[in-house]
Amino acid sequence: MNHLTPEVHLLMDRVASLSPAPLLDEKEVLTSSYQLRADKHCATARGLYALEYDKRGTSYRWTGPRDMVTFNFRLSRNLSWTIIFRLIATTDPRNLTETKLFVNDKQVSLSTGGASGMWYFESEPFSARYEMTILRYLIPVSVVPSDADPGCGDDRRLGVAWHDIRAIPASFV
Repeated sequence: MNHLTPEVHLLMDRVASLSPAPLLDEKEVLTSSYQLRADKHCATARGLYALEYDKRGTSYRWTGPRDMVTFNFRLSRNLSWTIIFRLIATTDPRNLTETKLFVNDKQVSLSTGGASGMWYFESEPFSARYEMTILRYLIPVSVVPSDADPGCGDDRRLGVAWHDIRAIPASFV
């Protein structure tokens, strides 16, 4: 993941320039770029633990206790979309290469990359066939920290530390 293509660097710059979005009204249909960060409430997200912060103040939520994290967005059917799922940590390196994305139960190809302690999964562009688009990320490996360190007292089953998800219109259909 240290050998990023120029296209990936351009995409990362484009994503970084997105301003944080206001709290999404669950009935609102997205027609422009949208970012949902871990420190914002999302009533339609499932499979995430409570909000935490790392030493630098970066917000995140661990995925778990199951292997699936789900986000529901109302995406405009008149646009093609790309989804970027960013994380700051993983319990197992296989999660960086074997995570899968399902859009309305159809698997969508992912590319991966990372820099400066932030990794991402970028979907291939897809069309929203239904107004309510269900995004499911399958996180293949989870770990219970107290299994490795009985003294830590953390009995949660953790997958990846999710930071944000971004929906970006790729083009008009």
